[in-house]
Amino acid sequence: DLLPRPDEETEKEMAGQALSDQHDAIQDRAAWEADVANDERQYLGEVGEKSFPWKGCSNFFVPLTMLGVETLKPRLIQSVMGAEPPIMVAMTEQTDEERQERTELYLNWQARNELNYAEFVADTAHQFLLPGTVIAKIYWKVTRSKQKYVRSFPVDTGMNEILLALFGQEVPEDVKSTGKMTWEGTLPTPGHAGPPMEVKLRMKVLEREIQVLVERETLKEGVERDLLDPLDVLAPVKAGGDVQKMPWFAQRLWLTEDDLRHKVNMKRFTQVAVDKLIMGSGPTGDEFQQDGAEVREGRDDAEGIEGDGGSNVKANEYPVWEVYKRHDIDDDGFEEEIVVWVSEELTDDLLGWDYLDNVHAHGKRPYAVGRYLPLPFRFYGMCFAQMI
Repeated sequence: DLLPRPDEETEKEMAGQALSDQHDAIQDRAAWEADVANDERQYLGEVGEKSFPWKGCSNFFVPLTMLGVETLKPRLIQSVMGAEPPIMVAMTEQTDEERQERTELYLNWQARNELNYAEFVADTAHQFLLPGTVIAKIYWKVTRSKQKYVRSFPVDTGMNEILLALFGQEVPEDVKSTGKMTWEGTLPTPGHAGPPMEVKLRMKVLEREIQVLVERETLKEGVERDLLDPLDVLAPVKAGGDVQKMPWFAQRLWLTEDDLRHKVNMKRFTQVAVDKLIMGSGPTGDEFQQDGAEVREGRDDAEGIEGDGGSNVKANEYPVWEVYKRHDIDDDGFEEEIVVWVSEELTDDLLGWDYLDNVHAHGKRPYAVGRYLPLPFRFYGMCFAQMI
């Protein structure tokens, strides 16, 4: 009730405006996409036939771009990973001395193991040089999923001991019998952030053991970082380089049907809109993607694959735009920072919306942008290939 679905007219207006902004931005950056395709061909040393100064003359090519990029990449990686430990914690108060070593140890463990920062830094170094603009998304990821497993116990084990072994101190609440040797209950989410998690138990007593089939929802959360393909990010032209100050900023998500269902379960998307999307034409993948065709074809040729082949993963995914914008959602005369999710297949419906501070507690759009050669008041930077 606190985040009501807008009325039909308002929802149609919001969805239409968001999709219109995306279409305009794609058209406005057409020349940039052509440059990206050109730069990648230059990096790979692809040259066409030459007819000047005479027909059939040599098209010998010196791979300056690849040599330059591959020479600079190790230096960039070393500048980040050369220190040991990579993250150093400095005290700000005298009382921080006891916690300094422990905090530093934990942050470095998290960077190495949970964030796998070595691979991330290497990929970032390449994008920093080519296409010259690196976009990362850093956010707190919450994954709600379902698990099934069987556990065995000695025949004389009591019910309380079984529950304690299965769930620890967080034993299910509101447990009720639903049939012979079957029970249902719920587990509270950490901090009660979200609806309770369902738990189902089915027990079978054998000659030498008790077997318990557990069906339960689990909640996993933690910091996550994604390195984004610049083709999947849209920014309005002449809006400057600061993502936080732009009137809107959009990212294209690639979601499977299971991802969409989980978004409904997490109260991000509405059930009605997701059902309408799934029951429509089905996943369109990148088959009808309006932008980046030349870049995708060049990458497919370089890798030696059939981009639209039968094993194409994106063929089973739905492109969904996650749009960060300012909009007067409650008609009080002031614009609020909100996030809306829209699909090209649903021109009159929002998949969902929320206040920015609900999605990201720090109240900022969760993107960091780096550029090889920043251009003042511009979003895209110049890359190494363009410089030479």
